[in-house]
Amino acid sequence: MQPYIAARLERLFPQIGPVKFDFVWNGYVGITRDFFPRIHRLGPDGFAWVGCNGRAVGFSVALGRELAKAVTGTPISELALPLTEPEPLPAHAIVRRLAPAMLVPYRYLDACEV
Repeated sequence: MQPYIAARLERLFPQIGPVKFDFVWNGYVGITRDFFPRIHRLGPDGFAWVGCNGRAVGFSVALGRELAKAVTGTPISELALPLTEPEPLPAHAIVRRLAPAMLVPYRYLDACEV
């Protein structure tokens, strides 16, 4: 994946010259059905957040702050998001395999914008 990204950056911004990466991050995008992030209580002292919907950098900072409040005793009613119960996604095994196919039209749309 790194060579693909480097080649794309060099094509889009030829003035920057050859591109090398010291560090590369990749992973899955957590998407919820309504595109809202969730804070889950996993137990008496366990919390998690999911569903940043491709906006993890900004949301992670904000939700991390909210989780810190939760574990340090701030009443749950004062958190920015309500606590929700984790719910399994219907047909998750199928959706998980089909979701990468959605990259094809979005890559095409990205290419049209450039």
